[in-house]
Amino acid sequence: SPSNYPYQIPLACAPLDTTADRPSNPPYICEICETKFGRETDLKRHKRTTKKHSPPSGPACTEPGCKHPARFTRVDNFKHHFKKQHRKTGDEADAFIADWRAREEPGF
Repeated sequence: SPSNYPYQIPLACAPLDTTADRPSNPPYICEICETKFGRETDLKRHKRTTKKHSPPSGPACTEPGCKHPARFTRVDNFKHHFKKQHRKTGDEADAFIADWRAREEPGF
């Protein structure tokens, strides 16, 4: 029987109850495209970064010969691109982003 079993299931192996984290009817809906979100922060990010609703306002890659010269919608996506496609370090990517922010968002 389970009560005679000398070991308990490690917490990392126990099934997680995530039902409380996800409401059955997402309360946040984009009024433009009707995409549904469970959290208000996700809806706000969607409105700010979705190409359907606004042009991309993130950094553009300036590496010579880059196949993705268009602006990115999110800084984290640009950073991933810069590191993976151009084999840059996280510090190099962060420096590029800091320079870009200084030019694009004075006072940031």
